[in-house]
Amino acid sequence: MDNVDDKIDTLMRDKLVSLMQENTVRIKNINIKYTTSNKKHTIERWRAFYDSFDKLFRNMPKDLVRVEKEVRSKFVQPMVPERKLRLLSYINSEADLLFEKLEKECRQEFKKLGGEEEFEERLEKTRAKFTDNLETQLQKCMEALETETTASGKLPIAELCRMYDLSEGFLHELNLIDPLQKIQLRLKEAGSDPELQSRIEGVKEALKRITHSLQSGTPKNIDSASARKGHKMVVARETMAVRDLVINTNYLLEYALVPGDDLNSELAQKLYRKVESFFDTGRQEWKTEAGHFKAVYEYTLVKGNQNA
Repeated sequence: MDNVDDKIDTLMRDKLVSLMQENTVRIKNINIKYTTSNKKHTIERWRAFYDSFDKLFRNMPKDLVRVEKEVRSKFVQPMVPERKLRLLSYINSEADLLFEKLEKECRQEFKKLGGEEEFEERLEKTRAKFTDNLETQLQKCMEALETETTASGKLPIAELCRMYDLSEGFLHELNLIDPLQKIQLRLKEAGSDPELQSRIEGVKEALKRITHSLQSGTPKNIDSASARKGHKMVVARETMAVRDLVINTNYLLEYALVPGDDLNSELAQKLYRKVESFFDTGRQEWKTEAGHFKAVYEYTLVKGNQNA
């Protein structure tokens, strides 16, 4: 995903449409309820109508800003002040259109039923609450994202792509963002152990070479449609195998960080066997990378024996 802002904008529009549809359903049910009970032209019906819109305005800031936070948390991206102002403008503009619709639908009906003053008070309160809530939600989102990006130790997606020489789309295709982030955290956790840190670095470089080789296109000598289809099926299987390798490698690295007294050689062997199976069935060219992963496993065994 090359532009996070564009992705968020699309998801946010979808969420807004969903909230508006929910409001439409509530209004429809209100109309049915008060029509069947012969209260279609009562102030109670229009209060219920207004309350449905009020619920929409209460939910908009929370639900729309949640989209921003969830996506940026996933991509490890803070929300800069310029983005906050852009969202403030966008959400307020959409809200203004909805407030206009509410007034058009309700004002005259409240007035006919002697509730014009009540309507004005409700509208003023709803607008003020919406404005305060939106500002609060955006500020909380900005602060939370800032904390997450600085304290979590995770890398921005762009940095992760650079580190492994992979495209962002490829990371998403394999669902590798989270496990690769965790491997980076394992490297930091090993900071007080230069030997383990060096072996994890070796694993990272091996993973980089393996994942990068998957991005090569279809060989030029494949001409027939059936051959190209067969090649795509092979790549699909290899892609899933590499994804499993990354996930299982993270588990192996996590276990290598366990204190020696708590290490169990049988469990270490099981974890390593899942990694090793990748090289037993994968491309021949990948087998040369197996030693980097075995080095972590051997380190774990030695560490456990020293504390036995």
